[in-house]
Amino acid sequence: MTKKNKQKNIPSWKQEDISAFLESMSLESWSQGFQDCELTPQVLPKIRESMLMNITNSKGESMSFGEARFVCLAVKEVQQNRRIPKVIDDLDLKLENIHLWTVDNVCKYFSEKVENMSQVASSLKNHKINGIVLMSLNEEDTNKLKIQSVAQLIAFQKELKRIQKALSDSAASQKQDQQQGEEQKKEGHKGNVVEIPVSFKCTLTGELMENPVVASDGCTYERSAIEAHFENSDISPVTGEAIYDKKLMPNRGVLMQIMQWKSNHPNQ
Repeated sequence: MTKKNKQKNIPSWKQEDISAFLESMSLESWSQGFQDCELTPQVLPKIRESMLMNITNSKGESMSFGEARFVCLAVKEVQQNRRIPKVIDDLDLKLENIHLWTVDNVCKYFSEKVENMSQVASSLKNHKINGIVLMSLNEEDTNKLKIQSVAQLIAFQKELKRIQKALSDSAASQKQDQQQGEEQKKEGHKGNVVEIPVSFKCTLTGELMENPVVASDGCTYERSAIEAHFENSDISPVTGEAIYDKKLMPNRGVLMQIMQWKSNHPNQ
């Protein structure tokens, strides 16, 4: 598969990229059918299930509803720059892995884990419904599966809603836990922040002083800040009184205190 096949710009693909795309989902048997029906990279983003179900393979078989839905879902994933969905054989049939289930896994679940679902399992197998497709089904879709037993159809719809709700609730819970964790982490960082003593801050900038000096008004400032102030003003920024002597003296006492404070709080 070329690098472009990993990008959402499907129309820029080559025909062999479509073959690689199908192969990655174990649907390589339909590659020739795509070419025969002239399903080019330019057409693929606009493809519909009904169009795909008209494709035939070398055996003369038509693409099933499940396979067609799988292709459409995969196209959307690629367009959104996400990975092409894959399925694996989940021997434990854990619901949290249902998006990875193969067709056989899905059929096994409804034939062994749920009572009185033999027709459902058979229909799911005929339509090749894997876990990804199963989770995309709505009530209208389930009617396309042509389950003859009304009782089993209703039971299947009920079980499907139960599974979808359980997974949705689980995802919501995980998201909430993640958000709470991030908030707690932020609060933890806030709790580690030590307030800078007011006497260490420059009155003009409000920042920790690096080069504190004392002006004739008796107040301590950051040197660069008070020098900039005196260039345009003869008034003390603290007392509001006139300043006749703009000489500045280093405040070594405050500087030593600041240096000691910084050594005690290296992360501040």
